Amino acid sequence: EVPEHWEVVPFRALFTERDTPGGQDMEMLSVTIGRGVLRQEDYLQGSIKRDISRQDRSSYKQVRVSDLVYNKMRAWQGAFGASNFDGLVSPAYVVLQPTENVHSWYYHHLLRSKAFWPEAEKWSYGLASDIWNLRPEHFRLIMTCRPPLNEQVQVVEVLESATSSLTRTINDVERAVTTMQEYHTRMITDVVTGAVDVREAARELPELDQTIRQLDDQTMEEEPLSMAAEGEEAYGEE
Repeated sequence: EVPEHWEVVPFRALFTERDTPGGQDMEMLSVTIGRGVLRQEDYLQGSIKRDISRQDRSSYKQVRVSDLVYNKMRAWQGAFGASNFDGLVSPAYVVLQPTENVHSWYYHHLLRSKAFWPEAEKWSYGLASDIWNLRPEHFRLIMTCRPPLNEQVQVVEVLESATSSLTRTINDVERAVTTMQEYHTRMITDVVTGAVDVREAARELPELDQTIRQLDDQTMEEEPLSMAAEGEEAYGEE
């Protein structure tokens, strides 16, 4: 439910389209589903995607810091992002300039959330999902919430703090897994190359006879219960 003091308005009340041609010397930007707005050089690192930064940019659109940008054909998958950079995007993107009392990063999180995807899908046009297109004239009709500006900022602070904490935890776990994998690989290498004396390592393992005796003791302790269970089962069959 929407708090009573929040407004319910169409997106046209929050953003106006920025359709300004950019300069050839401006930095290229991309909007990604996973990470929002990125510099193209960062986006292409480790990617096989083609660098188009040297192409003619006369039809490219200008983006300013705090603008909201989205990919028309991937809006239904959350391809929105508020920009931390001035730069250029291709004509396939829509650039939106925030109006007064609008914190773009609040809508960055809202529009990227899975809760919004069905709404973006509903307003997109095309014969198949690969060519669905959320045009700006339709996006501006979608209804949404406008909390007071201070609450928009607070929501963003809470989300980014939680995200930062989760990211640190994930990074710690990934480092621990990498360390264990490296140790495992090194241990195998040391054993097969003779760097580690396996006879010496074997002496540190529990004695086989002792292990067998422990298993026998456990079996004896569990056996009466098993026999009783078998008896009950046989009685039930009669």
